[in-house]
Amino acid sequence: LLNLLEGSFITLTPHLTILSAYGFPIAGDRIVGGFPAEDGAWPWQVGIFQSGTFICGGSLVNKEWVLCAAHCVRDATASILKVYLGLYNLTQPSSHTVVSNVKEILMYPGFQSSQTGRDVSLLQLDQTVMYSNFISHISLPNVSDVFTAQDECWVTGWGSINLPSPGTLQQVQVPIINNTVCNSTYYKDGYQIGSDMICAGYMEGGKDACQGDSGGPLVCRRADNSWVQAGIVSWGLGCAQVNAPGVYTRVTAYRSGHQVMKKMSQSLMKKPV
Repeated sequence: LLNLLEGSFITLTPHLTILSAYGFPIAGDRIVGGFPAEDGAWPWQVGIFQSGTFICGGSLVNKEWVLCAAHCVRDATASILKVYLGLYNLTQPSSHTVVSNVKEILMYPGFQSSQTGRDVSLLQLDQTVMYSNFISHISLPNVSDVFTAQDECWVTGWGSINLPSPGTLQQVQVPIINNTVCNSTYYKDGYQIGSDMICAGYMEGGKDACQGDSGGPLVCRRADNSWVQAGIVSWGLGCAQVNAPGVYTRVTAYRSGHQVMKKMSQSLMKKPV
């Protein structure tokens, strides 16, 4: 089994507060400054739907589990969620799109808001996914992995359901920003960048993840050309604003290099179906 995240998980809502989890109406309802991806270019990207409505992105981390942000599913039950894998056009699933129900939702204990951290969740699919050219998993980093501005990193997503047609998957390259630098920009607004967060974007603005991209992956290319997931789209002050880079959940903060799925699952507190 693929090694996964460390720790125990439970429950607890941003959407529509002035700064929470990209859940606010601000200029641009999708990745800002990006461009359409090729179909199949990011095969781990998934779309999460609640009662038929797109709510968040996510990433496939093995054949049964999806990594997402806690704020995306904090008010959800497994029975009302569906995960779309191999999805490219948000409104027009293709022949290679697979739709899965969700068996259970696992959330990190103590989550209150994206800005205070612990914005991470796992969704267990009710089926074992078959990999294809359009569906595959993203590798998770080792605990010791460090990501810097020298890394090639990308964030992907669709934005909100209000996307103009055709609503295809968007991608944007963003540099990692040192936490000290990032914290200095947010501190004046009363926010603190925690050790379980990682920032990416441009201090001059212009390129960023935004509303509806929440829960999706920030991935970085390693020296051997493989991709690993460095972050989960979590929150920010506006979208692509000056001196307000995107803030992501730092995957290494919840990653144990020797923790297997079975052991993790036994320690998790489960949300109701």
